[in-house]
Parts: sequence; C-alpha cells; structure tokens
Amino acid sequence: MIIGLTSVSQAGHRLPGPATLTPDVDDPSIWHATAGLGNARAQSGTASEAGCTIDPAPSGNVVTCWVQDASGDRRECVARDAHWTALVASLNSDSMIEFAVQVPPPGSTATAPSAGSAAYGDCLSFSIENSSAYQPKGQ
Repeated sequence: MIIGLTSVSQAGHRLPGPATLTPDVDDPSIWHATAGLGNARAQSGTASEAGCTIDPAPSGNVVTCWVQDASGDRRECVARDAHWTALVASLNSDSMIEFAVQVPPPGSTATAPSAGSAAYGDCLSFSIENSSAYQPKGQ
C-alpha cells in the first residue's frame, strides 16, 4: 500500500487539468485516476466529478474515493485503513487526488469496464496534494 500527502505553494501558477482515467501501460486492469476537486467541478457541461467519503463501520472506517471523467467513465477505490482516513480528512477545495485501482479485482469473475461505466476495487495507491495551484470550487 502506498499513501502520501504533500503540500505545495506556487504563486500565480494554476493547474486546470481535467479529471483523467488512464489504464496502466504494463497492466490494463490497473487504472490511474487523477482529479483536482475544484477543477472537476469547474468543467462546465461535463460529467466530471471527484471526491472521497469516510463511512464509519464497526470494524473501522471505510474510505471510498472516485474520479469520473468528462465522458462519464468512473473509477472508485475502497480502503479500510486508518492512514487513508486521515488523508481523506485533509481534503479541501484546493486538493488533487490520485489513486490506482485494479478492475476487476483479482479473483473476480467480473469483466473489464466498458466505456461510460463505473468500476471499483481496492485502492492500490493513493495520494492527496493540497496546493493553491489547483482551482478551488466556484472559481
């Protein structure tokens, strides 16, 4: 498991990149998802969105993060680890999330996702970057 949190400040520099879903070059069942929370919201006229939730459960919190690109393709990853809960709790409108997820999960009989579909699995890696370079919501 790889987790990370970084904080960057760059005066005047903005990163308006779209929400992206990219299959891994070496293993197309692994998807890399990236989105700035404010950037995804600011993409008018598209289906783009990104976010994370923390759901309390008797056996520990369940973290779910998702990125949906402009075409409506969506990938979600799920984690049940206290470190991930702390990372997700640090999200704000200047945050960018990145994660990797394997879909379908190993051992699953499900098929690979088709265009315009949602797919989920366990988070393989996850990072959050809080930076003024990312467009906040409402901008």
